[in-house]
Amino acid sequence: MILNSAAQNDPNYIEKLVDEFECDLNCPLNCCLDSLGGGFIEGDYERLKQYDGKKLIDGSTFRLRDCIEKNGDEIKFCQDENGVCLLLKDGKCLIQASFGRQALSYECREYPRRIFSFGDHTEKMLDPECPKVTEIFLKQELWFWDYMTKVIEPDPEGLFEKRRKLILALKGGEEELSETLDHLCDEHGIDMRCRQDKKLPVNMEGIVRHLFACAVFGYLFEYGYESEIFDELIYRFIGMGVRLYDYLSEIDDISRENIAVHFNRGCYKTFEADETEKHQEVLLNVMREAGI
Repeated sequence: MILNSAAQNDPNYIEKLVDEFECDLNCPLNCCLDSLGGGFIEGDYERLKQYDGKKLIDGSTFRLRDCIEKNGDEIKFCQDENGVCLLLKDGKCLIQASFGRQALSYECREYPRRIFSFGDHTEKMLDPECPKVTEIFLKQELWFWDYMTKVIEPDPEGLFEKRRKLILALKGGEEELSETLDHLCDEHGIDMRCRQDKKLPVNMEGIVRHLFACAVFGYLFEYGYESEIFDELIYRFIGMGVRLYDYLSEIDDISRENIAVHFNRGCYKTFEADETEKHQEVLLNVMREAGI
């Protein structure tokens, strides 16, 4: 597979890709809504207020007060009975399609960007959970191994080095991805194994490895820089990776043409399973403390 030399170890290229990313307004999924729920931050309401009373592309009139709900200080867009934003129609966000990306609330405007800063150092990446991002990666043959495995100084508690080792492990060598994930489970004390009855097609191994690594890059610094939290995120990510591998390996028609949608669906299925297990663990702890 040909590598795009412009993207190799070139933060400027990647930052440009992140900064210039735009939704194609014809997305088959609602992952941005699943991820964010359209929550507002300070300034979002005032920004959207200037479009109040203007026409949307479907011919209706935008009434801000009618499409938001408030819970204390929290504001978010209303959703229908299926959890879909009322402003999403035929796969398009009516606000973005009518008024442009600058009109969106902050979270909707920034997804699927992942940006974190440590001191004077900033790193950016697009989240491959978004199918549009996956399509861009594959269409442009973008493989970010060099960028994702760099270590900066100072390295808070060796966290960049931990991330580098994990991404290099996912990059892999002679063994199959399922074996890599099994070895990572052993290394981190995780009692899980990939199902071996069905494996990914050989031509998809490298693609899935890269998507896993991009997800690691954007995921591990989301909640902070403390070593204990970071180690817990690695633990959770590897478990989710095993579930995601099993999900993808069961798909009969997995290919470059449809990996974007399948990877997205698999991410959210495994995330939901991870959250369910987490909630069950909390409940069990409460019951133990109560002597139940």
